[in-house]
Amino acid sequence: MPIYNGVGAWWMPSWSRDCLTAWFLRDFAEDAAQDHDIAYWLGEHSRAVIDSTFLAAMLGQAVTLRQRCKALTIYAMVRLLGWTAYRDRAGL
Repeated sequence: MPIYNGVGAWWMPSWSRDCLTAWFLRDFAEDAAQDHDIAYWLGEHSRAVIDSTFLAAMLGQAVTLRQRCKALTIYAMVRLLGWTAYRDRAGL
């Protein structure tokens, strides 16, 4: 299983990850999502820290109010569903 598979959890159908990735890339650079997935896979920090870093990366790229709202929506989705993909290697 690749560490980065686009935006979305590994258990989601590939067509839904493709749609989410395309939607994400309209406003944000892919490296934010890649860094988030790699951090989840490494599991060296808590989900809260990793997700907050992801949010900060998106907000750093957001220019418009719509993009800020989109970043917060993505953050909320990650907080709700991220437990399905997070790898706790640090025992956090």
